[in-house]
Formats: sequence, structure tokens, C-alpha cells
Amino acid sequence: MAEGVDGLTRDKTRKPGKPPLPAATVQRVLELALSQPLGEATHWTGRMLAKAAGVSLPARCDCRQSPQADGDLPA
Repeated sequence: MAEGVDGLTRDKTRKPGKPPLPAATVQRVLELALSQPLGEATHWTGRMLAKAAGVSLPARCDCRQSPQADGDLPA
């Protein structure tokens, strides 16, 4: 409120977001997702895929939206 209208037209300083995953990591997630799951599982779950690739579950979701995914990665 103290900054008035000028304060509304610009963002406050905040920490930058997380950097995108390296291309090699995205490629690894995609390769795993398109392969047979580990063990006796019949399909990959998000958590299994994230754990096998060494990334977090939200990062696995980011890989689905990657240009490298090209719509091939299962939901």
C-alpha cells in the first residue's frame, strides 16, 4: 500500500524458480517410461518412475511436458 500504483505494476524481488532438468535426465525418464517397468509391475507408476530415474515426482511430471516427450510418455 505504501508504494501506491507504482508498486502494483512491478513484481517484488523473489527467489528464482528451479532450473529445468538437464536434457540427459529428461531423456532417461523418457527411456524408462517407454520401457518395461522394473520387477513384477505391469506398468510404471509416477513414483516408481521418479525413483528409478532419481528425480522427484513433480520433476517426472515436468518431463511429460518437455518437447523431447513428443506426446509419447504415458500419463
